[in-house]
Amino acid sequence: VQTCALPISETLVVETNVVPSYVSFPGLVAPKVRVAMAAKIPGYVRFVGVQEGELVKKGDILIRLDDVGIRSKLQGLIEKKRAIIRERAAFLARYRYQKANFLRIKGLFREEAATQDELDRAKEAYMSTKERLDAYSARIRAVEEEIREARNELKYVEIKSPVTGWVTKRFIGPGSFVGAGALLLEIDSRDSGFWFVSSIYERLLDSIKEGSAVVLDLDSSPSPIDAKIARIIPKVDPKSHTFTV
Repeated sequence: VQTCALPISETLVVETNVVPSYVSFPGLVAPKVRVAMAAKIPGYVRFVGVQEGELVKKGDILIRLDDVGIRSKLQGLIEKKRAIIRERAAFLARYRYQKANFLRIKGLFREEAATQDELDRAKEAYMSTKERLDAYSARIRAVEEEIREARNELKYVEIKSPVTGWVTKRFIGPGSFVGAGALLLEIDSRDSGFWFVSSIYERLLDSIKEGSAVVLDLDSSPSPIDAKIARIIPKVDPKSHTFTV
């Protein structure tokens, strides 16, 4: 009698599962804060202490403008103020005399010992000297305001870094002349953090939301990084048909 072994059948259970679909997009790491530094006063650049790519600290002196013109202007204004003060001091004696004379005649007029004409002439002379004295004071205040402005300009001769970060662009060099508002440097802040910025297909605009999960694959990281979309700029570029996240 010959025995035949029957094969044992194996039951397989088929289950459904959701497999995520990934789409890759290139992007760039960008600073959250980029500072564009501009000149507040015109002048020649005397010193530039940084190069592109250099790390600078907050408060470092990066650029110096020539201050000879401002200091010369300031000294001239100080001398002008002194001259006006000397003129006012010399005129003060005349003013005091006219004031005292007016008060004296005013008293005599009350006692009917002076005429109306004498009182009017004394008052006119007094008021004339008073107006001139007030004009001296106004001129002094105007020059003092110019002096304050000139001293304030000196604060902008030395240009310091407002943040700690890397110099990404340098627009000027020693000897250049810059006007007020001219760009000098761009600095990417180190301490404010960074974005990863990418351009996404237009067809995905309605599918992606702030808070959506993404995976970042950075050269500087040994493994992928789980992240979330922080911000969406829903403006589609008509040439590339992409928007920015």
